[in-house]
Amino acid sequence: MTAAFADLPEAAAELLAPLLDPEREPAPVSGNSAFLTTYGFACLETGRWQQAELVAGHAARIGGERDQGPSAAPARALRATLAALRGQAGRARALAHQSLAGTDPQNRLVIVRCGRALGLAATAEGSHEAAYNHFRHLFTGGGEPVHDHHSYHALADLAGAAALTGHVEDAVRVIDAAAGDLAGRSTERLTLLLGTARGLLATSDEDASRHFEAAIDGCPPGQWPFERARAHLEHGQRLRRRYRTRRAREELSAALDVFERLGARPWAERARIELRAAGLRPGGPERSRLDLLTAQELQIVRLAGQGLTNKEIGERLFLSHRTVSSHLYRIFPKLGVSNRAQLHAFADDGDAAG
Repeated sequence: MTAAFADLPEAAAELLAPLLDPEREPAPVSGNSAFLTTYGFACLETGRWQQAELVAGHAARIGGERDQGPSAAPARALRATLAALRGQAGRARALAHQSLAGTDPQNRLVIVRCGRALGLAATAEGSHEAAYNHFRHLFTGGGEPVHDHHSYHALADLAGAAALTGHVEDAVRVIDAAAGDLAGRSTERLTLLLGTARGLLATSDEDASRHFEAAIDGCPPGQWPFERARAHLEHGQRLRRRYRTRRAREELSAALDVFERLGARPWAERARIELRAAGLRPGGPERSRLDLLTAQELQIVRLAGQGLTNKEIGERLFLSHRTVSSHLYRIFPKLGVSNRAQLHAFADDGDAAG
């Protein structure tokens, strides 16, 4: 839990997985949905979105899916965030509002996480004024964070919405207040988000590039993949508008690769639009991705794409349903998909390959 609140999600996931992974034999502590949700957010933040979804579902079942009490609220906040990042705006809003309805007004963590999910859902739909209002409510009028740590996770989101809606002056006040508060105690993640926010709100192209480059260079590769890809996307867009096409393509391609792997569809579409404007025409799922799969994984893709359940696939291939689930968890990022319905696009190729 300490690692999670210190922005060390890899460490948090490694420590919590043996106790909380719903794919393993349940341990007594796994009955606590709040701990499960912490593990789920650690999975989300490290790019394991499918695992985060599994954990969130397990936490929701424990907390009581129909329960409006506090035990179900954190799991719904996690599911709302995942839905928003995937572009499922309506689902994200429904889950966030359900979570808020069952949350104590003093529970600032859940309130802030739901507020960010609502902002991300609005962003996914292109409703940037609404997005700005959601993100802005994570801070007081004077720029103080509603939650002394998790409000700051929305810094880049706030800046991005402000840049599109004319609220730059107000957003700069919030960013400056955050920078002052975090001086000497910022985590690598918050430094990345602050740098991205500064780049988005910079008045000159030179300052923007300096902030974006510092943000990306200061973030360890593989850490916070969505936030890092977001920095690549914003930098690439600014470079393209300065007609630095070659460099823009590099940044935008790096962003698109991560967004596609994660299943962050609205942000992937933005990257594709920018790449087309930069003279490239990125396609959809490519046959070559299947070359990354083993023969058994190809069989699982073919069967799952045909609509078979994990149990039915296991019976066909003489595997347990848990083993099939583990294979799918590894297959999704290889193919750049986020749910089994998307495997239908690969089903024919998988059949041919088999």
